[in-house]
Amino acid sequence: MWTVQKLALGFNAWILCGKSELQWGDFMCAISCLAVIERFHFHSICNESRFWLRLSVYQQLRAVIHPQLALVPGAQDKRICKIITSAHYLSSWDPWDKLYALYGYFTVLGIRNLPPVDYKVPVAQFYSEFTKAAILHDQSLDLLYALGGKRTVNDLPSWTTDWSTPSELCNIPHDRFSVSKTSLLRCSFGENNTVQSLGENNR
Repeated sequence: MWTVQKLALGFNAWILCGKSELQWGDFMCAISCLAVIERFHFHSICNESRFWLRLSVYQQLRAVIHPQLALVPGAQDKRICKIITSAHYLSSWDPWDKLYALYGYFTVLGIRNLPPVDYKVPVAQFYSEFTKAAILHDQSLDLLYALGGKRTVNDLPSWTTDWSTPSELCNIPHDRFSVSKTSLLRCSFGENNTVQSLGENNR
């Protein structure tokens, strides 16, 4: 998990292996070519193709910090929900670090209303506080798309994802659904950790 912000925050990233080194951009081009060959010539998506999909997440997160690196439209999506679900498939020995490992990344984006780093806080409490802060920051319920995976942390509210369990890539739409049409969505939290969404006329 810690490799995400290490790579995403650096503009000129290099991969080092012993005495060998390779620029990240060249590495991505090579993997992309291998994935194309594998998919269209061998009709397989089991090796390089899958690897390419996982590596592309790093490129997406880099593009949020460095817009000039964007390869596809909507790559500058700075919503917390988009960022943390993109990295949900990555592993971390420490369940707190599944989110703490992105704090440096969020700081660069100017996101500072997150729960403070405190490893003494129960994981369930931290996950729910983080989810609440993310929903309020994004003013969107799109983070609920990440629900439905395996849960190993007890006492999580129904609207909180268990981030400690690596999950396959979750696709959060870039274009939000407008249930309230021209109204703005406002999210708030009531008693007993219930989520409330309200429509506010956009005038």
